[in-house]
Amino acid sequence: MSAQPLLQHPLAALRSELDLTAAKYLDRLDDAHHALGYGRMAKRREKVSRWETGVNDPNEPARYAMAHLHGIPPEAVTELGWPAFLLLAFPTTAQFSTTPGPLWVPWQQ
Repeated sequence: MSAQPLLQHPLAALRSELDLTAAKYLDRLDDAHHALGYGRMAKRREKVSRWETGVNDPNEPARYAMAHLHGIPPEAVTELGWPAFLLLAFPTTAQFSTTPGPLWVPWQQ
């Protein structure tokens, strides 16, 4: 199988793989956020849409909660940055582009 670029934001692709709506994803993320001692999150589904379109980036506690939720080492959050660390949640058999440039492009003109 040839490598194909990921044509959607890593969070959108991950939610799709897990068959989770934005609201369901936020429910799970809120539980992880709370389990890590960050308290409860505001759970407005447009938050996920804003993350996926690049309007806003999740704050640091939310990023660590995402890493925790998907079994990603916390150091990857700072080493790889947002949203690249989410690529670690995909199976090792997933194929991603190795060419220079963005891995996801739908919101770019």
